[in-house]
Amino acid sequence: MEATTTVTRDEEFYMALVSVKVENVLFRLPAGQLMAQSEHFHEKLSTLHAPTNCNGNGGNSQALAGSSDEFPIILTGVKADDFKSLLKCVYPRNLGVIPNLSKIEWIGVHYLAHHFRMAEILEASKSFLFNMDDFITKIEIGARFKYAEWRLKAFEELVYRQDPLTIDEIRRIGLEAATQITRIREVRLKSMSRLRLTTEWFGRNYNEHCAFCKNQIKIDNDTKQCQTCNIVFYTEDKQVDEILPVRLKEMIAEVLGVTAKRESDAASADDATKSPQPVTVEDRSPKRKR
Repeated sequence: MEATTTVTRDEEFYMALVSVKVENVLFRLPAGQLMAQSEHFHEKLSTLHAPTNCNGNGGNSQALAGSSDEFPIILTGVKADDFKSLLKCVYPRNLGVIPNLSKIEWIGVHYLAHHFRMAEILEASKSFLFNMDDFITKIEIGARFKYAEWRLKAFEELVYRQDPLTIDEIRRIGLEAATQITRIREVRLKSMSRLRLTTEWFGRNYNEHCAFCKNQIKIDNDTKQCQTCNIVFYTEDKQVDEILPVRLKEMIAEVLGVTAKRESDAASADDATKSPQPVTVEDRSPKRKR
């Protein structure tokens, strides 16, 4: 009689798989990498269980959530396409190489990486999206996640852009942001012109007035600026190149600072009126409109 051989599972290379259902799509994934990349999944895969189900023999069995296609982890409020894009980052075809994703894919990855607390993937998505030329999307993402630097850069890019805001862009960023950008653009365009000052002489002294609002301008060293119109007057090209960008950045920072404070106050007031709610997979899923 042959001796019975005991078979053991290797502790390092025997990999567990997990089933995840997103919309009507099932994904079967190595659990280890998903847990290593995501604090959210590390917690959920350790604690979530499916309800008790009846087995084929009439007894009761407790199945781990995600252990099979019959008992998947169900993610609500998540698009299957976005989740698939996220998985391309979790399980890249070439190890150590950031996948080549489209802008739409990176936007989906960013939302989900933020929600599922995937630090490395979140930083990769931020790097791509921050450097893209889609200024409007940058404002939307910056507003959604309170990225002050994103909104500052996008405002600057739109202020210096040759084309004005379109109707669709105004709809996406909101009337307030569009008005702020348009106002600062007007300051830039007026300041780029060689403005004519109106001068009043009083003996040997004289006052200079803005050609637009007629108010007396402030003279600071060699700089002449209308405080009412925020327009910088200059006599040499290098002056506007040195002075105007600084002034415009100050104006943008000022309006965004006011906006950020108002949003913070509104959020605090909103939180104060809400009673604490239990956090679940469904409750924490990002709500995003395409």
